[in-house]
Amino acid sequence: GMQIGGVTVFGLPADMPIWADARVMHRDRIILGGGSRSWKVISSPAILEALPGMAIVEGLASEPRPEA
Repeated sequence: GMQIGGVTVFGLPADMPIWADARVMHRDRIILGGGSRSWKVISSPAILEALPGMAIVEGLASEPRPEA
């Protein structure tokens, strides 16, 4: 459901808060959108800690529902 030209965390104003669930930080790598379907950033989650306004939050996201 992502729209072409959607917002990426790299383009947000420095004073806008950004939240990520703490479980994201335990991944080997993450994929971040770059504004189009053809431009993605693959990185260690540590890249998020360098963003201004970034907060790592325990329990922010809910557990996914088991598949039926």
